[in-house]
Amino acid sequence: MAEVLRESGGLVETRIVVHQRPAEGILEYAEKQDIDLIALSAHGRGAFSRFFLGGVADKVVRGAAVPVLVRRPRDEPDSRGVTG
Repeated sequence: MAEVLRESGGLVETRIVVHQRPAEGILEYAEKQDIDLIALSAHGRGAFSRFFLGGVADKVVRGAAVPVLVRRPRDEPDSRGVTG
């Protein structure tokens, strides 16, 4: 995902956040570091795919004070069986 954003002219830094509650950790990091955009991959499984998002992605989207870009991994099929 970072490479796609870089190719379109974005200044991208990637970080791996380790936390007991991943969504909370991502949101805390974004706030402390004054992040402009959160981008993440989401598998979108369970409970009607949490409205097409995964549990962590759903919590980040709902809790973020900045825009969130969510993308399904390229080699993973969507609910129609179409690979992204």
